[in-house]
Amino acid sequence: MGVFGNLMLLLIFSMDSHYRTTPCTFYFLIGSVHDMLLILIILGSRLVSVGFDINLTQISVTWCKTRYFLFCAWAGILLTCQCLATLDQYLVTSKNARLRRLSTIKGAYRAVVVTLIIWWIHGIPWLIYQDISQISGECKYINMIFHRYVIFFAYRNISQTTTLSQQHTHHQMTIMVCCQIFPVILSGIFNGGWNIYTLATYEMVKSPDRLHKERLFQSAIALLAYLGSSARFYLFLVASSRFRQVTKQWICGSRSNHQVPSNVNVGVMAHD
Repeated sequence: MGVFGNLMLLLIFSMDSHYRTTPCTFYFLIGSVHDMLLILIILGSRLVSVGFDINLTQISVTWCKTRYFLFCAWAGILLTCQCLATLDQYLVTSKNARLRRLSTIKGAYRAVVVTLIIWWIHGIPWLIYQDISQISGECKYINMIFHRYVIFFAYRNISQTTTLSQQHTHHQMTIMVCCQIFPVILSGIFNGGWNIYTLATYEMVKSPDRLHKERLFQSAIALLAYLGSSARFYLFLVASSRFRQVTKQWICGSRSNHQVPSNVNVGVMAHD
C-alpha cells in the first residue's frame, strides 16, 4: 500500500502541470521520493530480518553503518519537507502580501538543496559511531556520548509534540498539510520513548525472554514509524475532492477537459 501510494503521489505531482509548479507540492514530491526509499530499502531490510531471520546489520559492518546513515538522512529530509510544506502554506495564505511573495518555486528549489546538504552531513556520525557490538553482536552505538546526543533529541521531540499538535488547528494551514502531522507525532512519541528506555537499560543484564519481547516491541515501533509514509496518499484522497478527481483521471489513463486555473494552490484544493 505504501509503495503504490507513493508511486501515485510521484506520478501526480510530477506529471500534472498545475501541481508541478507549486512550491508546496514540490515539497510533497521530494518527500514522496524519500518515502519510497525508506519503504523499499530500510523497511524492506527490516522485513527480511523479521520474516526470514536474516539480520544483515548483524552480519555486515558496512550495512550496519550504512542503513542507519541512510535512515537518518532520508527520514530527516522527509520530515523537513513536511515542515517546509506547512511553512509554505502559511506564507501563501497570509494576509501580508510581502509574506505571500516569499512563496516561489525557485525558493523551494533552494530550500530543498540546502535541506539535502544538511541532512547528508548530519548523517555522517552514524557512519562513524554505529557498529556491531563485540559483546551482544547487535548493531548499535559504540560511543556513549553520541548515544546520549541521540537520546537528548528524542526527548526534545517528545516534549515538543504538544506544540506540534496545536498547529493543525491554525486557520491558515490546509487540511492536506495538517493530515501529515498526526503520524509524525505518533511515531515521534513511540520512537523517542523507546530510545529513552534503551539508554536507561543499556547496562542492564537482561534475560532471553525479555530480549525477545524487546525485539518484538522494537519491530512494532519501527513499523509504526512508516505509518505516515504508507498512509499519506490515502490521507490526501480523504482530505481533498480535487485530489481524488486528479487521481481518478490518472488511474483511468485519461485527462479531463476540465482545466484548473494555473494559480490554484494546494491550500485551495484541500478546502474543496
